[in-house]
Amino acid sequence: MKKYIFILATAMIILGTGTLFTPVKANITAATYNVTHGNKNNWSKRQPYVCELIKKMNKDIYCFQEVIKKNNQLKAIKATLPNHDYIGKPRSYGIKGLSLWHRLVTLSGKLGLGGEDEYCPIFYNQNTVTLIAEDTFGINGKGWTSALLPRICTWGHFKETATQKEFYVYNTHLDNKQADRRIMQIQLIFDDIAQRCGDSPVILMGDFNTAITEDIQKNISTAQFTNAKEIAQKIEGPTQTHKKSSTKELTQIDHILIKPQELFKIYLYKVLDVMSKKTSDHNPVSITFSFK
Repeated sequence: MKKYIFILATAMIILGTGTLFTPVKANITAATYNVTHGNKNNWSKRQPYVCELIKKMNKDIYCFQEVIKKNNQLKAIKATLPNHDYIGKPRSYGIKGLSLWHRLVTLSGKLGLGGEDEYCPIFYNQNTVTLIAEDTFGINGKGWTSALLPRICTWGHFKETATQKEFYVYNTHLDNKQADRRIMQIQLIFDDIAQRCGDSPVILMGDFNTAITEDIQKNISTAQFTNAKEIAQKIEGPTQTHKKSSTKELTQIDHILIKPQELFKIYLYKVLDVMSKKTSDHNPVSITFSFK
């Protein structure tokens, strides 16, 4: 009798779910990594190590900073991730929010005289997420309040394949000199998110060039974002994510923020301890998560 009850129960499970087990909610993995642009620290020698690291990380979504086309840096990263496509335009593109001064700076970079024509690209696994919309915009403010070098932010509107839930990812690289300019830049990002994303889940990743302390924490809290590390069930790796070239000081400046907190379940927050001359002066930061 017990044998028949077991067979009947198994059949009911198969008919109801298509499997012997209750479906497990799919997790998503995402990472931010400043790879150091292709004209620094001999990219031709760093390329195999950086690309192998990116491949081994095996993330659904990557937010990279300091990526350029020169020396085939963007092309090499793309070749490393054959299942991924990417979004994002360089800062020299006719992006709204770039002043005439910044256009001249990026032009000089193209001529080898100034700032490099960097991207903040978002690479996404086409098997796990679908792109709905995307854009890149300037975060430079107006007049003399802006930073010397142009700064941009790339965003993508995605749909998770497993659950069909929609979410947004923003990727940026804030000013490396002055706190007031970083605050202005991240506030411009928050303003865009408030206007664009509604109640949808949002992930903001990137190189903020600052620890999350008083100079930027107030804006983050006001915008109702949460540091993913604060609610992670498990944390792995070192605290530091960057080594300053001038002082060799180790700092924590690469971050992943989420909003709203109640829609995320963060299983793992991880910093890979791989910073070296062979890779980059930054460590990658990643999360494993699902939507509630």
